Amino acid sequence: MLRSRIGNTLWRLGMYRERRLRAASRELFFRCAGRFTPELVAEVDGMRFRVPTYDRAVGLMCFAAGPSERGTLQRVLSVLEAHGDWRGGSCFLDIGANIGTATMTALREGGFAEAICFEPLPDNHRLLLENLAANGLADRVRVIDVALSDRDGEADFEISPNNSGDGRVRMGESPGRGADAFGEGTRQVVSVKLTKLDSACEQGSIDLDEVGLVWMDAQGHEGHILAGADRLLRSSVPVLTEFWPYGLKRSGGKQLFIDAVRENYERVIDLGGHGVDSQPVEVAADRIEALFDKYEKSSFFDPGGAKASTDLLLL
Repeated sequence: MLRSRIGNTLWRLGMYRERRLRAASRELFFRCAGRFTPELVAEVDGMRFRVPTYDRAVGLMCFAAGPSERGTLQRVLSVLEAHGDWRGGSCFLDIGANIGTATMTALREGGFAEAICFEPLPDNHRLLLENLAANGLADRVRVIDVALSDRDGEADFEISPNNSGDGRVRMGESPGRGADAFGEGTRQVVSVKLTKLDSACEQGSIDLDEVGLVWMDAQGHEGHILAGADRLLRSSVPVLTEFWPYGLKRSGGKQLFIDAVRENYERVIDLGGHGVDSQPVEVAADRIEALFDKYEKSSFFDPGGAKASTDLLLL
């Protein structure tokens, strides 16, 4: 646990880059403020975000230096433009939208005209709606309070005590349930609705012809989401997905993820982890399994954490 905290601190300082002194002072204020208020408002580069002060990940970084998705989105759009896959003015589909940092960045800076957000956690859903309204974006975004998966129904949803972005669909006694690196077994759970992406398309909630980019960050549930998204897999819509081997294995979704990528995509662009200076590297889709070996070898100061993951663009 101590190694993880040291590793995450070093990683955040690297992400802050030229704003390190300002960001570090704002981070200190954020940590102290948690004793007095459950939420703060961050104003960064013309955007306003209400963030929970218990959140030592998304909320902390957003308050300290703004949305962490900005650099990733810039790299994604550069790759899409280079490959001729960029659909300007289209819809941004945000799966695991949290409090809206990715969606608002996409609408304000990415050239997207509208967005559809899936966010099942009640507190995140509330903050997402408030943040959209505070930034004058509510009329351009449809927010759906369900979790996407490989089936329709309900499931338990784990809530992290210190990371609003680490809510996870609990899959019962799945193959990876023995892993408990973040104390998941003792987490509070709430019941959430599940639906397949295919079902959402059939119900008219999503028109894939209008979607320019799928942005997926589901804490290891991505394999299950793709397994329930045949329409997406048959389309030409590019998908940006978090790739976190620990989470995929723990949820029992590793093979689902591998099969979906191998059978439906030609190119995988590894955006190089979450470092600000990362360079995209193309990997053949049929070699996706090799990336598990690469990112499971996390550093001593980051066991299973930020450096043991990356973002992949599926084309």
